[in-house]
Amino acid sequence: MMVITHNWKKAACLLLLAACCKGYAQSGAVTDTAVAARGEGLKKVYDTEDPIQKEAAFKQWISRFAPERFGSDRLVYDYGRNAVANAFAQVDSVAKALYYTGSLETPFWRAEGWSGVASVLLRKGHTAEAEKLYKKAVQQSGEFVAIPNPDNKARFAAVGYPNYCAAVAEIAFKAGRYDTALAYLEPAYRLKQSDNITELYANTLAALNRNSEALLLLEKMVKQGRASAKNEAQLKQLYTLVHGNKADFATYVAALHDSMAVYVKEKARAAMVHRPAPLFTLKDLKGKTVSLDALKGKVVVLDFWATWCGPCKRSFPAMQLAVNKYQQDTTVRFLFIDTWERTTDAVAATAVSSFIQSNNYTFQVLLDGKDAKTNTNKAVTDYGVKMIPAKFVIDAQGNIRFELAGFDGSNESAVAELSAMIELAKQAS
Repeated sequence: MMVITHNWKKAACLLLLAACCKGYAQSGAVTDTAVAARGEGLKKVYDTEDPIQKEAAFKQWISRFAPERFGSDRLVYDYGRNAVANAFAQVDSVAKALYYTGSLETPFWRAEGWSGVASVLLRKGHTAEAEKLYKKAVQQSGEFVAIPNPDNKARFAAVGYPNYCAAVAEIAFKAGRYDTALAYLEPAYRLKQSDNITELYANTLAALNRNSEALLLLEKMVKQGRASAKNEAQLKQLYTLVHGNKADFATYVAALHDSMAVYVKEKARAAMVHRPAPLFTLKDLKGKTVSLDALKGKVVVLDFWATWCGPCKRSFPAMQLAVNKYQQDTTVRFLFIDTWERTTDAVAATAVSSFIQSNNYTFQVLLDGKDAKTNTNKAVTDYGVKMIPAKFVIDAQGNIRFELAGFDGSNESAVAELSAMIELAKQAS
């Protein structure tokens, strides 16, 4: 399935930090100049790569901008401490990393800081230390989960709770401690039924021979268009274990896919928008000029992508299936707009052509090169794209009806979702 993704926790944290700093400046506790200088000083800490030098820069910074001068808030100082902790974790200096994570002061943010360092330690093979940090994060964020009428800080703290639980569960699962994994997954799943949590929950239940319960979780993923090919393979294994070798899996899974088609159509209908699509005139790989204005009367699917974009390329097998499905439908047109390439337009065009040909894609690719005057890629800028892949479904009257960013899930669910949007765009025309 194609999904919209946002790193909203980071943005929310920065907004909270900005609000705190602004409040202190306005209250007269510190001046705007002092706050700005403190921010510039912290940037130097961030920009220092060597952990020893980063620690020295941090100590110099915190000495110059003593926390007590800036009121009771410690968030900005925790950012600095966590940056140092991450740097030490990256070079396997575990004791130093744990020292700085242990010095975090802000209750609503500590869990996020701990989990960030834990992820580095886990990647570096320090599993026991990572698990302890994740468990601390679970306990800390869990205190905010049940708060009635939470403020923004409490909501920020609580939202990480299921992810921290899932991190502990995954470590326990890989170690064969399935009961422990289940204990952390049950509250995580109640709060957040994401794909990774659901899949791990199903795997844990299956490992505990609770196959019927695992089967129900995977059924739900299929019905909601969230199941990958791996999930569907596991679904078949569980179905056979629960119902026996003679059970009719083909009929069973076909019914699930029918349910998925209905679900994604209703979900798409709820996501419909209506605004004029910015016009563009671009050349394709053969030098042919293509104008959106000339395609009035057709439903147009735009796919903004780049050769360096992993999710873009992962979505292309699904997009080829969609192109194949509508290849005889003259009322639908797919345009793949290459943009944001990190080289010259001429070099990019060659690389794009080579990539498309080597993968046997039958896409019509348009080239959104950099404007000589503004040094921007005009089409992608006009569409307000913030990340790629970005897809737009435009109705026959030239109005954007759907927009999507990112790619996740199975090819089948992605095609079902896009097909539902195309059909709804036809009806809206």
